Order: sequence, then C-alpha cells, then structure tokens
Amino acid sequence: MLQFLDKVAKVFAEKEATYLFDYCFVVPNRRSATFLKHFFTSRLSSPQIILPRIVDISSFIEEITSLVTPDRVQELLLLYGVYCEQFINNPDRCVSFDRFLYWGDMILNDFNDVDLYMIGAEELFKNVENYKDIKSDVLDDNQKKAISQFFNVPDSFLKSNDDSLFVKKQYQNLWNLLFPMYVGLRNELRTRGLAYNGMNYRIAAEIIDNKSAEDFDFKKLTDKLQAVI
Repeated sequence: MLQFLDKVAKVFAEKEATYLFDYCFVVPNRRSATFLKHFFTSRLSSPQIILPRIVDISSFIEEITSLVTPDRVQELLLLYGVYCEQFINNPDRCVSFDRFLYWGDMILNDFNDVDLYMIGAEELFKNVENYKDIKSDVLDDNQKKAISQFFNVPDSFLKSNDDSLFVKKQYQNLWNLLFPMYVGLRNELRTRGLAYNGMNYRIAAEIIDNKSAEDFDFKKLTDKLQAVI
C-alpha cells in the first residue's frame, strides 16, 4: 500500500505539480491520507507548491452530508427508543435495554447494509409477511430464545407443543417491525445531525447524483488512482 501511494505521489508530482491545488484525493482511511501527504511533500521539488487536498472517505462523506457518525452505544440507545415507540399502546411488550442489545446490534448491521448497497428498505422489510414458506426450523435454540426475549415472552413457552408456530409468527412480527424502526431511526438521527455509516453513504450518493462537476470545490476529484498510474 505504501509503495502504491508513493507511486501516486511521484506520478502527480512530475506531471501535475503546477496544478496540484486543483486536485482532491479521496483515500480509504486517515492513515492513507497521512502517508500520501508525506509522499507528496518528499516528491515535490519546491516547498512553495500547494499540496492537493487529501481526505479519507469517511470525512469526505461527512463533508457532503454535514452529518456526523455517532458511536455504537449512541446508535443502540436511539434505536432502542425507536423500538419502544412501536409499543406505545402496549408498553409491557417493550423489553429492557439489556435484553434488546442482542437484536439491536444485528438490526443496526442490517440497516447499515441496506443503505450501503442502496437496497429498497420498504420492499425488503415489508414483504416478508408474503412468504408462506418461513419455517421455524431454520432457527436454532439460541435464536428462538432471543426471539422470545425480544417480544418479552417467557422462555417456558418455547417448550410447548406450539413453539414452532409461535416462533414462525414472532419471526414474521420481528421483520414487520423493522421498516418502521428503520424509518424512525433515520428520522431521529437526521434531527440530531447524525447518521450511521451506511446511512451517511446513501445520503451522500443521493446528493452527488444531483450534482454536476461544477458543484465541487475542486476541478479534479478522484478516488480511482489505479487508472492514472
């Protein structure tokens, strides 16, 4: 990786030294940004040459959206609040935060993937009830227990003869909760100027899709360094 960054700096320092200030290089992380800046500095013949803008992709995305990524605990707390809102008329079904964590962490991962891959969340989360072939035997005992805890149902119920039908129904109910939780979490985050990682990328992609080249501060913006060396 370091050899690659050094080669990038060498090529651009030789060919575009006079116009480096027109460039913005988007790199995978802050470590890459630090090393690329170092290599540019060592390759340039004059200290008076203005360096290009070098930014890691997460910071670049946050600049576009003006939304900050919160830490995981804050994300889970906000998601839990959204979850509890689904049971506002039946608060007894809302489980405690510590019992929610198992599913909450997985739900955040699912929401993140949905946005990173630009998947239609409503179609994904609301169509599960249309599938008639969902079987409880795809779930192991730990997953069944987690489902019972998520819906605040006694573990002893799973030992009854009706546990297969029950788990299937609750599995469907869980999926039917996901879309309103997805929408609710995104709305809650936006009002606070926050966004989880995938949400930030999705919003940035939508913003960029409506921009032209003239809307950016730099004449040449690239993350495709391999194509130019």
